[in-house]
Amino acid sequence: MPSTAAHTAAIARAADRLRQWAYSRIDSHALELARLYRASRDTFVGRVRHVYDTFLADEPTLSAARRGPAAAELERAIQETVDHQVDGIAQQSVDRLQELVTEGAPHAARTWRDALGLRLKDLEPSTKNVMLELTTKVMGGGTFFDRVMHMGDQLKGSLTTSIRGGLLGAEPFHVIRDRVMKSFGVDRLSEPRFSAYGSVMTYKNAARHEFNGLMRAIGKRTEDAVEVWWAMFDDATTPGCAARHGMRLGDVSDETPPRHLNCRC
Repeated sequence: MPSTAAHTAAIARAADRLRQWAYSRIDSHALELARLYRASRDTFVGRVRHVYDTFLADEPTLSAARRGPAAAELERAIQETVDHQVDGIAQQSVDRLQELVTEGAPHAARTWRDALGLRLKDLEPSTKNVMLELTTKVMGGGTFFDRVMHMGDQLKGSLTTSIRGGLLGAEPFHVIRDRVMKSFGVDRLSEPRFSAYGSVMTYKNAARHEFNGLMRAIGKRTEDAVEVWWAMFDDATTPGCAARHGMRLGDVSDETPPRHLNCRC
């Protein structure tokens, strides 16, 4: 196919449509993950309230908690909440990534066919590859599951510190509740913070990696296709991503986007 300005513009429009399609779904999936955090938060707060009402109503102190069953109940609530949260985030992430790959492959092929008149067979991506990459691909020092576990450790540490500090200060339940709710970081689902932010951003990076992999797989099946680094330009674009924009992937060492947390290349 001749390399013309019109052809280049058609490629850019198709790529933008695909990116918008993928990122819309990724944002929707991220919102689901934030809702998991909020559900865990509400359940945990209810368990803590029960412990305070049952064992610490008259003396909400660390000494009183240790004299009775409250300390063990609170520790159990923290551990079970974190375990449930980590399992939920991991399973939901895997399900949504596999969904993105399964739906994205035929959608991408149709988009390129419609935009450029290419005759492409629908890809049949393996969802097993998704699990393999989440388990083995290292980004920034750890795999996807390493990061999910790390977010769980952060949440556990924050909850433990919040409750222990409240008991040391003999604070009433409503003060503890406010601090615990802050630890989950999902007062605003569209703008998660703390541990929830890390889990959401980790998912988004993995999803963008899988989507970019689909684009490369389709490119390899297309005559005269060239794989290039493509950045999104706005106030959040990093200098490194801007410098790589338009470069052939083979000329950028062994790097492939996304190259950092929250990378949108």
